[in-house]
Amino acid sequence: MDPATVIGVVAACSSLVKTCGSVVNTMHTLLESYKGAELSILSITEECEIVRFAWSSLEDWVRKNLNGRTGEDEVLQRLQRSVYAGQLIMAALEDDLAKAIPKTGDIRRRVGLIWNETLFRGHQDRMRGQISALQLLLQVVSMYVLPWMIPLESLK
Repeated sequence: MDPATVIGVVAACSSLVKTCGSVVNTMHTLLESYKGAELSILSITEECEIVRFAWSSLEDWVRKNLNGRTGEDEVLQRLQRSVYAGQLIMAALEDDLAKAIPKTGDIRRRVGLIWNETLFRGHQDRMRGQISALQLLLQVVSMYVLPWMIPLESLK
């Protein structure tokens, strides 16, 4: 496995982990402003936390298991594409969250705040699609990994 490719995947995973963390922090801030949308915000926040944990774990796994191995180029390409899709999804969510955060403590501004349920439901759907795709990808990756980890003799 080309070390530069592995390093690129690790760096991309790390970037996505940081973006998810930023989104989670912003979501906690929004909870204070949009009390009526608490369940929606909590749901998106929890899903972001899960995605962040998954990508952080995957980053560690790639660093430890794919560096120096041969024959996993397609796995790494799929991981890179999945990371890229995750980065786009999180960047779009982050942009919309930045627009939803109150800029000042002005009461008139706070009264005018409206949680856009439809907009954020679209983000949640995309995030759930990312989670489903990541689950499938990890199942496929496990087919590559398990033969390395479990000696065939022990399967008898």
